[in-house]
Amino acid sequence: MMREMKSGSIDIVCTSPPYNIKNKYNKYKDNLPKEDYLKWMRNVFIEIKRILKNNGSFFLNICSKNKEPLLIYEIVNEFKDIFIIQNDIIWVKSICIGDDPNMSFGHYKPVNSDRFLHKTYEKIFHLTKNCDVKVDALSIGLPYKWKCNRKNRKTGTVGVDLRSRGDSWFVKYETIQNKKERFYHPAPFPVILPEYCIKFHGIKKGMVVLDPFVGIGGTLIACKKLGIHGIGIDMDEKYCEDSKKRLMQYDKKKDKDNS
Repeated sequence: MMREMKSGSIDIVCTSPPYNIKNKYNKYKDNLPKEDYLKWMRNVFIEIKRILKNNGSFFLNICSKNKEPLLIYEIVNEFKDIFIIQNDIIWVKSICIGDDPNMSFGHYKPVNSDRFLHKTYEKIFHLTKNCDVKVDALSIGLPYKWKCNRKNRKTGTVGVDLRSRGDSWFVKYETIQNKKERFYHPAPFPVILPEYCIKFHGIKKGMVVLDPFVGIGGTLIACKKLGIHGIGIDMDEKYCEDSKKRLMQYDKKKDKDNS
């Protein structure tokens, strides 16, 4: 599908491809020989570069499993001559602060092991062609805890009550209670994650966002929320249909909230 798209026609690519860690998708078999998987990823990256605008952003969410921790860096090696890592972002899914059990936030998939730790984060690489894309960091900013920091110590001017979120984004992982849920997917990401990515790049009228591994449509819902164009591709017809249904569900909820 990407080969049929016009060169330089996409503003943002935001996606999370299969991790090749034997996730149980509806149709796709997530267990390619590693060399085949890496070659496939490289071909995807080359095509994304072709269709992405020169000032576009590619947000790549990937992770590796405990038994094969180098995989994520082998994937990075496949795009090192294609894209530049402009920002290296950590998606924090769960975090514990201190020893207080009440200061544990978020969720993660538990690992039943006496050797490995639970995976409580994933990577989001912000990739660009030339590392020169200006971003809108304050669009996902946080208010200052200490309001005195709003004041510029040199000029004395007081800025907006927002500071950059930095390169660690805490976004709760969406848990799946059972595989019979209406819109089941083994590895969905929360809608707020692509929403953050799109806002961080900067929203412009008429922009187009692509998710070539759209799954059950989280990126498309984020585009709908932000009032921009979104394109989703998936090899699995069921996931495509589920994406459409979730978009319709979002529209109905929006209409109900506005009534």
